[in-house]
Amino acid sequence: MRVFCFIFLFCFSLSLIQAQKSGQERLIVTGFSYPDFGNGTTYKNFTLTYSLEKDFEAELRWFYDHNGFEERLRIPLLLKKYISNKTYILGGGQAEFDLIKKGLPRIDFIIGAGHEINESFILEATLQTPVNKTSVLPLGSQKLNTSFLSLGSKFKF
Repeated sequence: MRVFCFIFLFCFSLSLIQAQKSGQERLIVTGFSYPDFGNGTTYKNFTLTYSLEKDFEAELRWFYDHNGFEERLRIPLLLKKYISNKTYILGGGQAEFDLIKKGLPRIDFIIGAGHEINESFILEATLQTPVNKTSVLPLGSQKLNTSFLSLGSKFKF
């Protein structure tokens, strides 16, 4: 885990240097965390978006979910291609770690599409297909090693 954190911080630093040299906002960092309501439940996420070209982005997402039964870390790495001003297609991979059972992570291939309804609201649909066989179930699922469709939304404040 330390090696992953070091590589992540190194790449993040290089991205910041490149964004400063170009004079344009190429790197966007967003994040969110729900407050702890006294029961130890924690949900956190952040996203690093790096513009490679005008309509092409690389995105690293990080999700940490902890409740009374599970503790998970999901790290998707995606490429997004805008096909219009507000609609994009995406593809990439994801690793999902079960931090309690400590087994092999679930590795998924992801394809999908998203649409920015307005500047404050985004809808996204993805199909996640497992690449490896593992005992890690996707959150909310009871079936091992199966593909599933995920629908999500994001409000920006």
